[in-house]
Amino acid sequence: MYQAPGAYTFPLVYGNALNGDGSSNSTSYGTSTFVDHNGVQITSPYIYSTNGGANVPYDACIVWQDAPHLITPSSVQLTSDKHSIQFTVERKNICAGNCVIAVRDKDKNIMWSWHIWVTDHNMTNTYEVHNNSSVGGEVVSNFMEVPLGWCDDEVRVYDPRTFHITVKQTETGGQTATANITQLSSDSTYTYGVNAPCYQWGRKDPFVPSNGISNIEKPCYDNSYTACIRSSGAVATNIAILHPNVFYFVLDASWSSTNKLDFWNFNNTATTNNNNTVYKTIYSPSPTGYVEPKPAAFSAFSKTGTASNTISEFNVSGSYNKGWNFYCQPNFLGSTIFFSSLGYRNVYSGDVNNTTGGVIAGVGTNGIYWSSGPSSTSVFARYISTAYNYVAPRNENNRAAGLTLRVVLE
Repeated sequence: MYQAPGAYTFPLVYGNALNGDGSSNSTSYGTSTFVDHNGVQITSPYIYSTNGGANVPYDACIVWQDAPHLITPSSVQLTSDKHSIQFTVERKNICAGNCVIAVRDKDKNIMWSWHIWVTDHNMTNTYEVHNNSSVGGEVVSNFMEVPLGWCDDEVRVYDPRTFHITVKQTETGGQTATANITQLSSDSTYTYGVNAPCYQWGRKDPFVPSNGISNIEKPCYDNSYTACIRSSGAVATNIAILHPNVFYFVLDASWSSTNKLDFWNFNNTATTNNNNTVYKTIYSPSPTGYVEPKPAAFSAFSKTGTASNTISEFNVSGSYNKGWNFYCQPNFLGSTIFFSSLGYRNVYSGDVNNTTGGVIAGVGTNGIYWSSGPSSTSVFARYISTAYNYVAPRNENNRAAGLTLRVVLE
């Protein structure tokens, strides 16, 4: 909606719990995996109706956003019937960016949150990618033009700040004088490289991306909460819902204390590299019409379908340039799709500054993207990992890591 400023309203619905015709999407919730912010199984698509109306919406807020006033803070509110959430994007502030908004109860507990992504990329443009059929069977995936939450590189120029200073005489007469001081500071411009938020496997909410230049967090604005808090140890699903801004990190493990196999694929039981249909759930971060990739979707990005440290075995066109142009078909055939090295949040602290012990790391050097699939190791999940000297299209590791998402058509 980059070219579509205005007021927006949508109903208080759990993620993808409704179909396009307004009927309940029964393959997105309805089992013990899918709980509300109190840990109770969700029984209705509507937040205010589930569990006999026990969840009563009170207000709405911005959790964080990565562009100044992208969504006007005062505009984020519930409608008078408390059944919908609304917000405004003003023309003067519209730009590429990400925002997380939330609905809360009377005790200010976050009941649910949504990712608002403003972009000028065409969401109908996709790349048809064929996998290596020897790995998980034949898969054809239509990848989104860019990763989820992507922002192009840019230089933002911020308006100078003007301070109005009034001095009043304390002696006899009490005269006053006013002066205006305009501050043109060195930080009135900010340069960004390409960037996109990252996700912990199985969670719906994005985490603040890097600035695209180095392992430094992108600045955030208008926050009601600290944009990214780091907390050690696994938690129950409802705790993660209550705290969409908290990155729960655990070394060689998962953010989740329940470790379900179907967070991103309803009723999934498979833990292999496969081409099984993905049924999007209410915990899916993907926008309408998209899902997380099948586990076997990346396998053609190396000639053998497996990890390789030999560049001649990479199914790529050209040389490394903070990412690879992979051929869309095996054996150097077809058009190409670029996978950018956007970095990741590691499992040591979820921070972005490597000097403090843990982080967004690998900006410009590592491209790591989740699939929908869990691993046979219960606290791991499947993804592709790339760098200048290796491609690992069927990797598996910690669900607690914060990785990028490149989603595909349903």
